[in-house]
Amino acid sequence: MSLDYSEVKVCKEEFEAAESDGYVFGTMLVGTAKAHVYVQLGIEKDYQGRRNDHPNTSYRFFLNSTIYYAKTASDIDNEQYEGSLENLTVIILC
Repeated sequence: MSLDYSEVKVCKEEFEAAESDGYVFGTMLVGTAKAHVYVQLGIEKDYQGRRNDHPNTSYRFFLNSTIYYAKTASDIDNEQYEGSLENLTVIILC
């Protein structure tokens, strides 16, 4: 699995609590499958927006983040990851 950019969907509480060098739990699409993820967030930067952004969705932008992914939320809770992706630009959304 090779990505340099990813969108992670999180709940409102995770979105609001996110901060530079913090972490969030959420989900992301890997191909057509949903993966559960734990994300170690890097440095937050201002989000500039994109043409295809949904007007009812909130977005935040983090550089140099690491995503750990698994098939189930339980696997994430037990730190049984299938793999990780490092040095990513991550956009969290809710």
